Amino acid sequence: MVNILEYHTYVGSLKAEYFNDGQSFEQVNGKKVNITVKDGKTYVNGSEIVASIPASNGMIHVIGDVLLPQ
Repeated sequence: MVNILEYHTYVGSLKAEYFNDGQSFEQVNGKKVNITVKDGKTYVNGSEIVASIPASNGMIHVIGDVLLPQ
């Protein structure tokens, strides 16, 4: 369970509008997620970012799936 939670966490603050197609980011658990930008939509490992919420310690990107470490 910890591995899955750490896979959803990045150290830093990334705004969705700064994502570019083909980027990848290392998560807390050491695994990477891949960013795809297509037709004005941004995806994390194929799951669309449907909302981005600023928080006091970074950004929360709401996606429609649970990401599982690969």
